Order: sequence, then structure tokens, then C-alpha cells
Amino acid sequence: MSRFVKDSKGNYYTTIKSGDCLSTIVYEYCKEFGKPYNGESTWKPIAKINNLKAPNYVIIDGHKLYLTGSATSTSSSSTTTKTNVDRVDITMFGLFASIDKPTLYAGWSNQPKNTDHFEYLWEYTTPDTGSKRWECSGGKGSTNYGECSCTIPDNAVKVYFKVKPVAKTRKDGDKEQPYYTGKWTDITGDGKYKPFDVSKSVPPTKPDAPTIEVDDDDKYKLIVTHTNLDPEELGGNQVEFQVIKDNKSIYATSSKLRLGTTDVPYVTYKVWAADPGAEYKARCRIYNGSLVSEWSDYSSTPAYTPPEKPDGFKECYATQSSVDGKITVYLKWNAVANAASYDIEYATDQSKFDYSDQTTVVNGITTTQRQLDSLDTGFTYYFRMRAVNKNGDVSEWSKISQTTVGVAPAAPTTWSSSTSTTVGGALNLYWVHNSKDGSSQTWAQVGIELYTASTDSAGNTQHTLKWRGQKEIKNSTDFDEKDKTSSLDLTKYLQEEAVGALQWYTDGVQVRWRVRTAGVAKDKNGGSYFGEWSVVRTVDIYAKPTVTISLRDATNTINTTYDTIGSFPICVSATTTPKTQSPIGFFLSIVSQDVYDTVDNAGNDKTVNAGEEVYSRYFDQNGDLGEIALTPSDVDLETGVRYSLRCTAAMDSGLTAESAVDFTVSWEDVSYTPNASIMYDSEKIVTLIRPFCEQYTISFKQVVHDESTDTYSSTDTDIEVVEGHPLTRMYTKAGNEVFLTFSDEGDEIYYYYDSNGLEVTIDESQVARRANVYTSSGEQVYLGCTEITIDLDGNVTGGEDVLYYVSQVGEMVEGVTLAVYRREFDGSYTELGSNIDNTKNTYITDPHPALDYARYRIVATTDATGAISYYDMPAFPIGEKAIIIQWAEDWSYFDAVVDDPPAQPPWSGSMLRLPYNVDVSDSYGVDVSLVTYAGRKRPVTYYGTQLGETSTWNTTVPKDDVDTLYALRRLAIWTGDCYVREPSGTGYWANVGVSFSQKHGDLTIPVTLNITRVEGGA
Repeated sequence: MSRFVKDSKGNYYTTIKSGDCLSTIVYEYCKEFGKPYNGESTWKPIAKINNLKAPNYVIIDGHKLYLTGSATSTSSSSTTTKTNVDRVDITMFGLFASIDKPTLYAGWSNQPKNTDHFEYLWEYTTPDTGSKRWECSGGKGSTNYGECSCTIPDNAVKVYFKVKPVAKTRKDGDKEQPYYTGKWTDITGDGKYKPFDVSKSVPPTKPDAPTIEVDDDDKYKLIVTHTNLDPEELGGNQVEFQVIKDNKSIYATSSKLRLGTTDVPYVTYKVWAADPGAEYKARCRIYNGSLVSEWSDYSSTPAYTPPEKPDGFKECYATQSSVDGKITVYLKWNAVANAASYDIEYATDQSKFDYSDQTTVVNGITTTQRQLDSLDTGFTYYFRMRAVNKNGDVSEWSKISQTTVGVAPAAPTTWSSSTSTTVGGALNLYWVHNSKDGSSQTWAQVGIELYTASTDSAGNTQHTLKWRGQKEIKNSTDFDEKDKTSSLDLTKYLQEEAVGALQWYTDGVQVRWRVRTAGVAKDKNGGSYFGEWSVVRTVDIYAKPTVTISLRDATNTINTTYDTIGSFPICVSATTTPKTQSPIGFFLSIVSQDVYDTVDNAGNDKTVNAGEEVYSRYFDQNGDLGEIALTPSDVDLETGVRYSLRCTAAMDSGLTAESAVDFTVSWEDVSYTPNASIMYDSEKIVTLIRPFCEQYTISFKQVVHDESTDTYSSTDTDIEVVEGHPLTRMYTKAGNEVFLTFSDEGDEIYYYYDSNGLEVTIDESQVARRANVYTSSGEQVYLGCTEITIDLDGNVTGGEDVLYYVSQVGEMVEGVTLAVYRREFDGSYTELGSNIDNTKNTYITDPHPALDYARYRIVATTDATGAISYYDMPAFPIGEKAIIIQWAEDWSYFDAVVDDPPAQPPWSGSMLRLPYNVDVSDSYGVDVSLVTYAGRKRPVTYYGTQLGETSTWNTTVPKDDVDTLYALRRLAIWTGDCYVREPSGTGYWANVGVSFSQKHGDLTIPVTLNITRVEGGA
């Protein structure tokens, strides 16, 4: 709260308190109201307003001091117009406000005429004397002035004062007679002032000096602290701090702060906004009401605020020596007041300031300039500075200046997206910045010229310049982008920015272009320093070529979108324009426009997505593409699916032309169920597979029931079967009911035999919907219903049970190609034979069937449409208990005249059979890299494609098994891959290492096989 108050006339005043002096009050007033304070010239007019007289300008505790107004309207000293003839008026009485020790002051006015001087008397009473007055020491005297003072005695209770004027004399006859006889004016004479009550006016004890320091968190905040303020010892309950700046002026005065208890004699005063670069000290005094102690001594250690923030560098530039090529950075700045030294900080990225340790700081610079050598070239350096005072306190950092340390780059490496293109076609120019100083590209200049060609009379080609332009490109400053290959879309530039270029950018024009780049190096004017121009590149511009596709099947040519292809072969041809450019090759592809499910050549289910390529081939062709016939062996197309045939023609000009025609496939895909017969040679551990595909003619024959004999018999009558209705009874084709039995409780229990002859019990609802039901002998059972109606609630009405059996006749299907695949232990398929004619009696040799069960997939491909059908054969039991290792093999498949295989299967090679107990230890090593990154708690994994599969097989061989030992020795020196199999069903190609040792006293030989799996075929 302000101590300055406005009266009814609008004048500001304040009530004087102990310890005030005129200059401090005026200083506080000027600071609060933003007025200039100029020392004596400021407070003297205010002394005149209050009728304060030189030389002491005494102000009294408790009186009002006016800061504005006039002497007649605001003076705290009363002025009487009437003059007494024998006495004076006491106008001021009280304690000196600005005197530290207890001193009383008295002032009077309205002295009578012809006054020579004044006599005064100071008296006091003590506790022992009651009302009896004693004269103060030095309390009696005379003065020519209208004021006097007295030090209050130590044992005084009350202090009294009186004063009388002493008149001048004049001659009255022979005697000197006074003009008047002066009378005493007592402080109680006019009732205005009372005796001074000393018991209420003893000032507190002078305190010790406080400490002052700057705040650790805010160097422009001062903290004044006193840790020894005992209220009882000091005789006061408040403390006031005063801060002096640079030993010259009062910077801040605190309000009266309440003292703590004797147990907590700790008081802090904070100055929230200290001026930078200054020295501060503090003192304090104690208050007890209006009484105040003497000021303490000043704090023994001053506080220093950091220097003022520097303006920054007035010079910051880099120069290169013409003698040794060394680059030096020069820095110069203005001196900062109260700075003892300076710090300079620099980095190549200004974002590193304040937030990292990736900067360089040069400390203790005592001059106002600095030269920095040996800075890395190729970077823009950012500099800032701060001032440091003698106490080690630092200013804020200055603004940032920058300069570049670098040299011009070499000519860039250039290329274009094509050496020829069409008018208006895409053409990108590329270049790579070749720095000499390690800096990234900042700017690039691309020079472009357009030339037309003509032929002179001698047949020589002449080029004429028609247009020239230059494009300046600023490089990205993003860290991940700035060092990437730069490019310019020339066509876009010529169309949107190059004035006058388009009229020459036509067929037959030649583009010539070159590039030069700039790094961080600057010229003397601060501009980018460009390096040398690159070599001149040329691009020829041609008219856009076109290609036309002709597509047809055996009966139809595709003329409109989604015309139908009804059969193979599919014939394709293509022609190009213009004739000034000749085709040198064609690329054909067929792309699906729909999503559909199909199977691949191995019978694996797969999904073809829209946009997926199902056929592609390149034709090396000079001239137009003649008719190409595509067959089912070239491409597998699904009926009802839309496709696009796409053709790309490569021209001798370096250009390409593209075209496409859409079509739909419509043919009848026939689905077959292929099968095979399997034979096993236990001596050579091979199987022989005879694949075939039969087409069955199925007829349904009626079964009749003779109630007289309760028997069933089949007929030759064909019946129509209605599928999808609930079944009630099931009979064999011989008329015997197959599986209706009763439980002990009389419930019907249904069961059937599966294709392997195994009995399966099922409930009635399952029987009603079972499609494949077999007897114990493997005969399939059927039942149908005629003229039956089922409503929405599932109620069945009408209908007649029809008993029937199936007459099925099979014939070999023509126009089908077969393939045989072995299913491996890991679920993959290995091709054993393909392109097998179904009409021939062809056997496939599998030299490596799994030793537990041999599993095969038979795939049938329809030659006419490419449709694929497959059948997974039931597992064929092998049951071999030994480990088998084969190498140096020769095998093939063959055509037999009859269904029987040849006496000797077409297989030869070396084989090792280990029928003894074998200990197997497998190991798998995944191809993985574990990379650690700063800021991540755990490594990041990167997986490759390699799978390191190794195994160690240990066994013992009887010493007298010479055949096995002979085979082991042959295997030990074999330098090729082997096929290894063990009884659990695993098998694969591997590199095998053999080691064994013979001891003369042992009957067995320990053998170790170190196996590493490798890539291989069947």
C-alpha cells in the first residue's frame, strides 16, 4: 500500500515516521509516481513547501510532509500573523525523524520585535523523583535561531521544554533598558504540545548487519536475510531493510516485516527485479511502534547481479587465407558495463543451444574480440556470447549470429530419367551435389537450352539455339531430405514457368542441360558460392508413339470392352505408330480385374486379387508383333472373371507405348477327382506312383422290397434323385438295411461306416444330412425322396421313399495332364513328376518317401481350359525303423505296357541303413540381428531368410557289421549332398560329416553324424 495520501485539495502528503529523512521520502515519491529524481534540486522545493529551514531541514516524527501544494496551503508548520510583544510560539516539538539516537527537537516562531536572542531550558523527570524536574545535561543555553535540540537522558521519564525571547537594549538616560521583558513559553503554554513521554519513545537496539545475495533460480532477484533478530533482545517487533545500489543510491526499502520468535529469529526480504550488472549491499533497523533503532552496518559481502545482456556481435565473418587456405572466423563485440570477462558459445545447429551438450564454449575472454581457427569446413556456425562479472555471475546469452565455413563444391554428377521422351511426357533431371567441404547442398542452378535440328546441303545435321533459361532451386533443410538426390521436373517447368519455351518444345527438338550447386560457403557479399557447371546432357524429344492390340480366340475377335473369350488358343498381335519410330520389343501381361479363389499348379489354394498379374512375357521383336498363341500351359484363366491384356512396346527412340484391351472368360471348367496307385519297394526304400484320372458314369438304380419274403432286390430301373432332403432309412444296393439298431431303452441309434471301414456312431440329425455313407465293406449308400414339400418351418409333407444304389463306370479322361507331389514333414510339397499324359500308363519314382507314411498329392490340369483339380492320397504306411542316407542317385519315371511295374525300378545309387538305436540332437539357428539404439530399453530385431538347421546323430555299430562300416567309409569321403531320413517322418537334403573310431578291445564302434540341412529337390 502506498504511504502517500491525497487530501481534499488534491495535494499529496505522507506522515513522517521515525528514521525518515527528507531525501529518502522524496526519492520514494518520485519512484512510485514515475517522476525524475535529481537529488537536492528535487527535494529543496518540497522543503520550501513545508517551511523547512536550512541547514538541517528538520522533519519531526508524526508530522505531515506535503509533496505537492504551496507553503501557505500545505505547511505542517503553523504561521501566525499576530506578533506577541514578550513571548514566542512553539511550532514544532518532537523526535528527530532522521537522527538515529533519541534526540528531541523544538522550533518556534513569531518572535517579538527587537529580539536579541533566545534562552531555552530542557528539563526531565525520573522514576525516582516523581514530578520534580532536573535540568538535562547541556539543556540550558541560548541561541540566535528559532530551534534547538536535546539528547534524551538515559533515565528520563518525561522531558519538558521552555523558551523565552531576550530583547535588545536601548539608552534610557544613562541606563540601558530592554525593549521588553520576555516571558517563558512552556510546551504546555498553548496546549498544543505535551511533555515528551520517554517511556513510550525508547528506540530499539541497533541490529547486526544482514546478508544479501542473488537468487539461485533468478539472478536478477535479490534476497536479503537476517538470522539473528531476537525481539526481546532488540526491543522491537518489526524490521526494515534497505538496499543500496553501487554505493550511490537507495535502490529499495522494504515494508516493516514482523519479527519471529526468539526460537525462529529468521527474516527474509526479496527484491524481485534488480538491475543487471550492479553491486548491492543492505542494512536494516528495528521498529517498536514509531520508535526506530539506528541503522545496522552494511552487509559485509555485497551481491552482484549478472551483467546486462550483450547486444551481440557487431562483426562475425569467415575468411580464407590466400597463403595456406586456412579458414578463420573473426568475432567482435561492444564492451558490457561491469563485465570482467566474456564467454562465447558456438555450434553447427542453433537448436542445440540450451538443450544439449553438443556445443563448444570458450570461457574467460577478457577482450572484446576473438579469432577462431581450425573449425570444420562445410558447416554454418552459430555464435552467441554472454558477459561475466567479477563474482562469476553470467548475463543472458546475446542474440545469435552466424557465418559459414566452407569452400565451393565440385561440379555435380548428373543424369536424366530418359535420354529421349515425348512432347509433354515425363522428364526428370537428376543431380548429386559433390561437396569439397562436407557440406550439404543449399542451392542449385539448372541451365536449360532448346535446339532445333536441320540438315544442310551436304547432309550434315545443324542445331540452332531457340531458347535458353535458368532455374534456381533451394534445397530442403530437413535432415532426412537435404542429402537425397535432387531433381527437376523439366516438363512441368517448361509448361508453368519458362516463358517462351513451349513454342519450341515440339517433335524433333533437343534439350541440353547442365547444373551447378552451392554448399554452405558464402561469397564476400553473403550470397551462395556456386561451384563449377556439370557436363552438358542432352535429351531428344519425339512425338508420342502408340500401340494397337488385336486379341481373339478361335472364333471371336475382341472389339468391345469385356467381349468374351470362349476357348484356347488366345491369339494376340500388336502394331505401332508413328512409322518414324520402330518397335524393338513387346511386353505382354494379363491382369485380373476381379478377386477370385483358385489353385496353383501344385494344387495349393490361392486368392488372385484385383490388379494381380497372372501372365507376363517379353518378346524380343524388330517390327510389329505377329500373332502369338497362348495356351493353357501359358496362363490359367478362370471362367466368369474379367481380365485386362496389357501391351508395352519399346521403340528404337528409347520411348515406350502402352495399350490394353479388356475381356471376359466364359468356358465350362470341368472338375475331376484324380487318383493313383502306390507300390513300395522295401529293399530300395522307394515308392512307385501310377497317377490317373477317371471320369465316371453314374446311374441310380431302384431297389424294391418284397414284403412276402421281406427281402430287397435291385433293378435296372434308373430313378431321379432329389438331394438335400432328410434321410429316414439307408440300404445297401443289395437291399439290406445298414445301421438301424436299438439301445436297451429302445432309442434308435444311427451309425455308419466311413471309407476306411471304421464304425462311427452319429445322431439322427447327422444321419439326415450325411452325404457320404459307407457300409463296412466300403460300399457307398444312397437314399432319395420324390415329390416332397418342405415349408418355412421345416415341416415335411408328401414324398415317397425311394431306395436306390449307384451304378458307377469309370473311363480314363483324355485331355488331362497329371502331376505328382510329395508332401513333406513340414507341410510343403515337392514335385516328383509333371506333364504326365493321363492316357499313358506312367509310373513316377519317389526315391525318398517319408519312413513313417508316404503322402502324395495328385494334380490334374485340363488341357482345354487350364482348370486344376487335385486329390490328397490317404497316407501310405511305410514303417521303416532305420535311418536311411542316400547319395549319388540316378532315378526316373517310366511308362509301363501293363499296370504292373518293371521288375527292377529305375533307381540306382548309394545307401546307408542304420537300424541301430540313434540319439538325435537337433538345433535351429534363426538368421537375426539384434541392434541397440540410444533411447530404447531393448534391442530391435531384424530377421533374415536363412534358417540354420543342424542335427547330431550318435549311434554304435557292431564291429562285425562290415557292410555298414563300408558304407560309412564311402559316405565319409562323399563330396556332395545326401538325402537323410529318420523313422519319425523327417527327410531333407543335407551335408553330412562322418566321424567314428575303433578300439581294439570294444565290440562296437561309436559313430557320429553331423548333419546340416541344405537346399535340394526331390
